[in-house]
Amino acid sequence: MRKLLVVMLIIFVGALAFSSATSTAIEKYVWDGDGNVVTDPANGVYGNARVFSLLPDGGSCNKNWEFEFTTEVQVAQWSEWYISGTKWQWFVKKPGTYIADCIVFTLKSNGQVTLEFEGLDDPYYTSEPDASQTAYIACDYGLSFSDRPDEPILWHINDMHSFTIAEFCPTCNPPFSLHEGVTFHLWNKITVVECNSASTYRDTGTIRIILDEQKPWIDPDTGDYVDNLRNFLTEDRTENRP
Repeated sequence: MRKLLVVMLIIFVGALAFSSATSTAIEKYVWDGDGNVVTDPANGVYGNARVFSLLPDGGSCNKNWEFEFTTEVQVAQWSEWYISGTKWQWFVKKPGTYIADCIVFTLKSNGQVTLEFEGLDDPYYTSEPDASQTAYIACDYGLSFSDRPDEPILWHINDMHSFTIAEFCPTCNPPFSLHEGVTFHLWNKITVVECNSASTYRDTGTIRIILDEQKPWIDPDTGDYVDNLRNFLTEDRTENRP
């Protein structure tokens, strides 16, 4: 019974803190450094920054006073990326194994990012093959920092299903920081054999960019603020300085 009362008290105190933080909160206008309005809450305009004033205080007495004053800035995870192409199109005259890095991928972010791969497979005959025909072309996918095939290439990313890119990697060759951006070369290796009939072979997959350290007040599908942003206001004043 005592344990139940303690749990109920914790919930009650938490509810009071949440109620105090949200009930006193007033959303304010935001301007950028050039004086342009970024957020206009009166007209439902919300830009890249929003701010609330909360936890008012006051007093009246013949004495000295002091009060705590807190500035809290929560920063969402962002990303910038560019891919030089979303399709490899080979034209092969004779059987053999061929490698190319004809797609370049650049990525910047302020947090760890995971690339998810789905459906990256062997290209298959686009029409119904004969029983004697090899219906697919063996294909492998890889990542590297270089455009040279004699430099290290991380092959078989199609079998890994995901690849995590750390925010900082000082031990990588070359070292990188996602804040400054990183460039990958996407490699494609195909093996055409004698039993691959003269035809077209094709496979289409998906690559997803997952922001691993995104804040819960961002909708991951739209990149916009969630509707209940006020629910993330708190009374927390703790610090963790180096």
